[in-house]
Amino acid sequence: METILMETRLLLANLEATSEFLSDHVSNLLPLHGKLPEEKKRMLRLIDGALERIKEDSGLREEMEMRRHLTNL
Repeated sequence: METILMETRLLLANLEATSEFLSDHVSNLLPLHGKLPEEKKRMLRLIDGALERIKEDSGLREEMEMRRHLTNL
């Protein structure tokens, strides 16, 4: 699960574009939406915060794991 967030972070961190970044499908672990490059740092902070909370909160980890499996229904 952390791998998906880390991959999203890597993609976003290295994305150099003037566009909008949208990652809001119900199966996504963390809904993200923002303008690039203006809101890139904010979105990266959201991902970093989520990665920290996952380590500390087993309930959040379980919720994100269940969300990830919604696409398999």
